[in-house]
Amino acid sequence: MSLKQLFFNELRRCCNDKVPEKVLVALSGGVDSMCLTHLLAEYRQSCQPSLNIHALTIDHGYRRSSFEEARQVGLQVSKWGVIHHIESLEYDRDVNAITNFEEVARNLRYQALQRYSVDLGIQCILVAHTLDDQIETFLHRLQMNSTLYGLNGLKRRSPLPLKPLGPVESVKPSHVCRPLLSFSKKELKSICEEDHINWYEDVTNADPDLTKRNWLRYLVNEYVPSSSQSKNHPLSREALVDSIESIQAVTKCIEAHVKRLDKYIRENCSFEFSEDEGSIKFTVSSSYWKLLDNSVCARWLYRIMYPISSTETYHWSYAKMERRATPRIHKFMEGHGDDVLSMTYLNVMLQFKRCADDIVEVTLKRQPLPRYQLEAARIQMHLNEHPSPWSLFTNIWWIRLRSHTRRNVNIGPYDSSMRSKVLQSFPDLKNIMQGIPVVFDDESGDVIALPTRKKALSGIEVECYIKKED
Repeated sequence: MSLKQLFFNELRRCCNDKVPEKVLVALSGGVDSMCLTHLLAEYRQSCQPSLNIHALTIDHGYRRSSFEEARQVGLQVSKWGVIHHIESLEYDRDVNAITNFEEVARNLRYQALQRYSVDLGIQCILVAHTLDDQIETFLHRLQMNSTLYGLNGLKRRSPLPLKPLGPVESVKPSHVCRPLLSFSKKELKSICEEDHINWYEDVTNADPDLTKRNWLRYLVNEYVPSSSQSKNHPLSREALVDSIESIQAVTKCIEAHVKRLDKYIRENCSFEFSEDEGSIKFTVSSSYWKLLDNSVCARWLYRIMYPISSTETYHWSYAKMERRATPRIHKFMEGHGDDVLSMTYLNVMLQFKRCADDIVEVTLKRQPLPRYQLEAARIQMHLNEHPSPWSLFTNIWWIRLRSHTRRNVNIGPYDSSMRSKVLQSFPDLKNIMQGIPVVFDDESGDVIALPTRKKALSGIEVECYIKKED
């Protein structure tokens, strides 16, 4: 099979077997992204003439020649029928003074890709990560003492690594697709040379002293040979790839067990999920739980807790569940300690309570905001006859409002001092949970809506969804 046909197959695979009619390419101008854009144009010509290809080049302004290079990149890909865009980024200080420049630049780059994908109505963002990037990522996460899920590496398809712009029920989420993960940079370079494709080398990418990623790239290129280059070398690129694939096979197996556990709990354990309150309850046999692997329990709890966790760093905190929380839970299920186990992880309060006949009652609740964060959690809005932009309240509930008359409102977390005002507007309410969003009219101070309860005064329309993973 030719490299181009292999790419066509990988492209379909990372797009779930159906390449959409419009895609957005992250085009840096380097050999990887130029080859990706060229191969996409080839795919369109051979397989999907209706494919609409947009490409976005980010000018970080780090080098004097960067904008001219971006312009030249646009001229070249335009010849292939690609619609090219340039986004020049601005920083609040000299880029040479930004100690974590790589992280800052990455976030700004993805934010620009998100804006363009929304404006263009595109949900598929193609990036040119290669097998070399996969190896670098693996080594970086290995050095950081990552869990198996971190060592799993880059995925062919994953959510955009930014906070979404709205709930999945209303805003179609964008995905990052990586059809070049099975290609080495050397292979891509050969394609470009064979087809006379120009590219631009960013000299900063080769400076091992500039970023940690650059240092790893230098390490892999200079000291990790392929097996064909050195059969006696204790470490090779092939050996690293085999390790990554083995880890991927293990995590795939864990995921299958997680799905079975989820199905069992929801169907047999009185599972209740209150989106209004941000709480989860179920009962489970301790004998059954003891038979489960720690990694399966950790991953399942991590999944179901996501909607009710207010932490901004949730996706970087899985290790806490696997290495700290679930070992404590297993000890409890084995009969050690008191009859109640309470703990808080990822801003979620977990309680395990022994009941009769080997049954354990489990309650998971969102952790109330500490007092010093209450004011910062408030959201100001100007309402009119059009729906407001979506706002993520305390990183748990997506809220959008509309008013038949113009008014300014603010949304704050409920506390007991608000009870009389809430009951003036909604006298039939009972058991108002601490921390749920309450909407106040700025002028009158009246409570005009309780989004999680789908309640609003006349003239106010409210939409509210708890956050979910796509």
